[in-house]
Amino acid sequence: MKYVVLSADGDRMVYLVPDAVAEDLERYCMDFCDKWLWESPEAARYRNGRVVCYNEGDFIEYLNR
Repeated sequence: MKYVVLSADGDRMVYLVPDAVAEDLERYCMDFCDKWLWESPEAARYRNGRVVCYNEGDFIEYLNR
């Protein structure tokens, strides 16, 4: 496990994530933002028409699923 610093337009927070996520964090972030938020039925609560609203905690929840 490794620590990463995340922020979604607010204060930065430190989270402990698996090594694989920390080593390829950009890919996980892009998958979350570009694909999962828009396509997953689980992410419907974040969508509002053509806009999505989320925070770093939501990203951590995505990683934990």
